[in-house]
Amino acid sequence: MVLDPEFSQTGFVAVPDRGGEEGCTASQSVFNLANTIVGAGVMALPRVVAELGLLLGVGAICACAAISVFALESIVWEAEATRQTVSYGALVESQFGRWGGASMQLAIIVNNFGIMIVYLIIASDVLVGSGEIKGVLPAVFGTLSGAEAPWFFSKAFVLCALAALGLLPLVCLRSLRKLSVASMASIGIAIAFSITTAAIAVTATARGVEADVTLLPDERLLGDTPARMARNTLQALPVVLTSYNCHFNVHSIMNELRGYTRARMSYVVRAAVGICCLMYVAVGAGAYLLFGEGTTADVLASYGREKLGPALGDRGALVTATVAKTLYTATLVVTFPMINWALRINAFELGWGRTPDPGSFPWYAATGVLLVLALLAAITIPSIFVAIELTGATAGVLIAFFWPMTLLLKIKRDRGELTWGTGLVAGGVLTLGLLVAVVGTWEAVDTMRGKSSHG
Repeated sequence: MVLDPEFSQTGFVAVPDRGGEEGCTASQSVFNLANTIVGAGVMALPRVVAELGLLLGVGAICACAAISVFALESIVWEAEATRQTVSYGALVESQFGRWGGASMQLAIIVNNFGIMIVYLIIASDVLVGSGEIKGVLPAVFGTLSGAEAPWFFSKAFVLCALAALGLLPLVCLRSLRKLSVASMASIGIAIAFSITTAAIAVTATARGVEADVTLLPDERLLGDTPARMARNTLQALPVVLTSYNCHFNVHSIMNELRGYTRARMSYVVRAAVGICCLMYVAVGAGAYLLFGEGTTADVLASYGREKLGPALGDRGALVTATVAKTLYTATLVVTFPMINWALRINAFELGWGRTPDPGSFPWYAATGVLLVLALLAAITIPSIFVAIELTGATAGVLIAFFWPMTLLLKIKRDRGELTWGTGLVAGGVLTLGLLVAVVGTWEAVDTMRGKSSHG
């Protein structure tokens, strides 16, 4: 049973008929939601664990998972309570009017389009090489990298080939049921990457290669004064909280969940977040145990012979680094269509008030245009990470914290069901989200000022 599309009263349409397709099973929905969560954020978690210490770092990852479950289940309850089960934008519009719904749709468009560009840039960095990261292709084929690389290993050519052969077939799939196969592959690859990271750490420890690891915050990384420790702790918070951002796909997954009940959807949410939490702990703690205080902000830069060599030897380090980077790139490729799914829906809803039928010409045209625009941005723009950090601190907070908690408080109050406990928890999560927005914006602006002063 799929949620009734007639519940919508704002003009948006539900997921259209797809010729007898029956939707997704609970397990397929778990993989789709987990695939939405897993992404580039996992690479920054080891540094967070290094700064907070092993105990607080792992605790922060688990605590943020619990907060995300509360926010996601709140969205499910809000959709049922208001009978707005079609889309996230329709839900917000039903309570806060046209401009409220438009703000949600615009936030998803900005957030997801930015994520797609970042995925493409990271994929090119991993495959071709950039800065501290040695490219997989030059390492495997023994060629030069960067400006001296042959044309077929250039950033533009590799990204175009990746888009044509890998991304385009995936983003053109017409239902989440079909995408669930890719999602299963994505989670399998991500689990393999997590296990690889943890196994390397265990191997290094067994061979007597012990990193300098602390259980509690390390003042060498976090700061030597209370003010610096507080600032760096707050800066670590957005990384962990936004790593679970998948709220923009909740309505689509609800609509395609076979035999829908709120209990089944709650199982989907908890299982998906739980799987990702375990993977995050394995990668975050494993990488920190391996690299210690040398853990970088992008841990992928540490996967090379220089840092893996003492534990695995030069040959083993090269093979392991190549496998780890390839697995990570593959995860980004199969996660990409889940990010694109919500982007496409919200772009059409904002522009035309509805989403075209999957398989129709407008649907395929929009799919192609969005992919090409993201590809061009990734190829031509030198660096957009600061801009993406800024949009993540604003648009991402709107999607994952501000609107879920604001909706919960308003709907509960209107129904006369708002208790002090619910208000306290929702208010706390809302405050936490606003804190993430302030800190993330502050950090992005501070980075931009630093770059301009050195320019």
